[in-house]
Amino acid sequence: MPGRPSEAQRYRQRAEDLRSIAQDRVDGLTMRTLVSVANDYERMADSVETASARLELANGALSAPQTIQGAGFAFDKWRFA
Repeated sequence: MPGRPSEAQRYRQRAEDLRSIAQDRVDGLTMRTLVSVANDYERMADSVETASARLELANGALSAPQTIQGAGFAFDKWRFA
């Protein structure tokens, strides 16, 4: 649907919102918890993007190198987070 954010974009927005809330918290445990949940949302967004790229490859929409490049970026981002 045009104009609607993708699932991955919504997860990334939620992560950004949680990090913003975490900055206002003085309690260390609350801040760490919010940042941890934000990181989980980022990983979920990466998973959605990787699954989407695989589906597009299976449907012939992308070439294999494009899909592998996208999946590799998502993996590297997750691995070094």
